[in-house]
Amino acid sequence: MARTGPPLHSPPATQQSYSAGSKIASATVLFLVFFGYALSLWRDIANTFGPIVSKGGMQVAISWYYDGVFGLAYAVPLFLASAIVCVQYTRTKAFYPLATGANAQRSPDRVLFWLRLLIILGNFWQFGANVGIRMRNLNMRAAQNPKQAAQLLAFWNVFEGVCRSAGFPVFWNMGWLFVLAMRSPAIAPLQASLGIAYEHTIGLHRTMGWATGFWLLWHSIGYVIVFIVEKETSVLLPGTSFGNLNFVGWIGTLLFLLMATTGLYQIRRRNYSLFALFHWLWIPFMLCAVMHIPQNAMPILPTLALYLIDRLLLASGAGAGFNGGTLVTATAVRVSDDVVALLIPVGPARAAEPTNDDLTLDATLSTMYVPGRFLCLTAPALVPLSPTSHPFSIATYSVPNRTVTIMIRTLVVAP
Repeated sequence: MARTGPPLHSPPATQQSYSAGSKIASATVLFLVFFGYALSLWRDIANTFGPIVSKGGMQVAISWYYDGVFGLAYAVPLFLASAIVCVQYTRTKAFYPLATGANAQRSPDRVLFWLRLLIILGNFWQFGANVGIRMRNLNMRAAQNPKQAAQLLAFWNVFEGVCRSAGFPVFWNMGWLFVLAMRSPAIAPLQASLGIAYEHTIGLHRTMGWATGFWLLWHSIGYVIVFIVEKETSVLLPGTSFGNLNFVGWIGTLLFLLMATTGLYQIRRRNYSLFALFHWLWIPFMLCAVMHIPQNAMPILPTLALYLIDRLLLASGAGAGFNGGTLVTATAVRVSDDVVALLIPVGPARAAEPTNDDLTLDATLSTMYVPGRFLCLTAPALVPLSPTSHPFSIATYSVPNRTVTIMIRTLVVAP
């Protein structure tokens, strides 16, 4: 037995009624747009009413330092995309508002190329901008204090600033990683506004994961080298406020390395359960990142909220959001010792003599179930308490039978 999205028994109307869950989802996305901008502008707003109170050198409450503004480089397009999704989804209730009909058949390769380029350039822009700000501040301080100029512009002091700047792309990437792992096409900003699907964004998720590991190791190992050279290894251990921040950061680095190692293709394919289990370490890793530098976690919060909503939508139904899914009987055909093909009906049986409505429905289903896209499935018999759905790539779609074929690799070899 498998659960899929509800089959269409008649051609979809131009304007469909919306469930309470659909309205809540759209309203929540719209709220997150304003919430994200409010967070990004919090410091500027607060400064208009007076200086932000500080205590012990640390600013009180949630705020951004000057470098946090660079988080807007991803926040602005992200939340504009969210706004597009909200408006388009409310008007058309379409999973791919900007890619329907013939446009849905087009290859997303060009879109993915520009997204990948945007993400990579964003990494280096965050890094380079923060290095530039750091050097500008050092030069200004050196000009104001000539006696300390040699110390301020010493190699290891400059190198420490470079290692510090390497940590900022990590926060940029964490915000993107949540978006790229979203599965529900109704609210996923990039999927719904650009007409791409989960099988496309998950590839970008992996690319960004490795980029995050690169910056994280540079940041962590670089600081260790600096502390050893300057004989300040005590700040690597808990006991002081600075030491506590560094210790939490080291724990986060180790957690990420565990996720990255078990995410290797060879390990992920051979033991997916191990990969899935260790990927839950994203929760303590995120907490460590927030505790390490609280003010820099601002770009993460709105995207984290979107990701949590995405998880709730999948838990409430197989790709159909709060509307739930449809219980259907799938036919399993063993293709080889370790591959099974599932034939899943996604529409009503065709009439002996097709009508215009049947032809319209065929065209609609052919657009929805394009090979290469994904279908969310769950097996209530296997996980009766919480039948969370998972995406499976569509191998083929049969128009005469209105049947989707899903290829699944079995975990054990048949006797």
